[in-house]
Amino acid sequence: SHPQTTTPAVVHETTFQRVLRSGTIRAAYFSYPPGTIVGKNKGELSGIFVDAMSEMAKRLSLKVEYTEEVYIGTMIQGLDDGRYDTVASPTWANPTRSKAAIFSAPLYFSGVGIWVRASEKRFTPDSNWASINSPNIRVGTLEGSTMVGIAKTQFPKAQLITYPDLVGEPQLFLELMSNKIDVFLAEPAKGTYHLRSNPGTIKNLASDVPLRVFANVYLLPKGEFQLKAMFDTAISDLQSSGFVDDLLRRYEPVPKAFYRTARPYRPFE
Repeated sequence: SHPQTTTPAVVHETTFQRVLRSGTIRAAYFSYPPGTIVGKNKGELSGIFVDAMSEMAKRLSLKVEYTEEVYIGTMIQGLDDGRYDTVASPTWANPTRSKAAIFSAPLYFSGVGIWVRASEKRFTPDSNWASINSPNIRVGTLEGSTMVGIAKTQFPKAQLITYPDLVGEPQLFLELMSNKIDVFLAEPAKGTYHLRSNPGTIKNLASDVPLRVFANVYLLPKGEFQLKAMFDTAISDLQSSGFVDDLLRRYEPVPKAFYRTARPYRPFE
């Protein structure tokens, strides 16, 4: 009879442990100006989230390695598979994603605008924009985006027209212009880009009071609370040293395009 052999238990290394051991944060990214700007050469990345990531890594004595460009609809799968440790692009903290990943502390906040054609007169803010919630109104969204959830929750009676996420936001502003959809939910900065090349074509009905406000966060693998604690502490350091404010001022398409985070302490009376 053969002597019984016991296999030694495999000790699973956490993402946090691997980052410390290798000295490297592996980051995926998606194009989302001005948060993440992908240059003509694939390796050229800049933007608020990219510059903040570089500075965080520097202050943590770590390196950043950009591994792959991802799509919003499939980015969490790559985190689950361990292909990268974070997504270094502005991801909105929404309830659906909270079941599948962890969010870092926010760098800044984005408001949701209600973009319509410049000639549109049917919609008013009464009863939380009830006039949009009608079967003859077409609301355009990108698959996997936060806006799908907002549209389903707030405008369940409207026709939801969902485009593949690789179509991209610029195309949906064009669809709006050419009367293929009636409403497109997008943050004010995005509409500003469209208006630069197509002046006077669209308007944001919710410019004073946004429909929703979302935190722009780094996405981290589920269960990695130690990694989150490290990110959050580094982000807090960037915030309190004025680094994030400088980035926002430099990259904003128009002043006050993004909401700043509140200070976590009370000033002296």
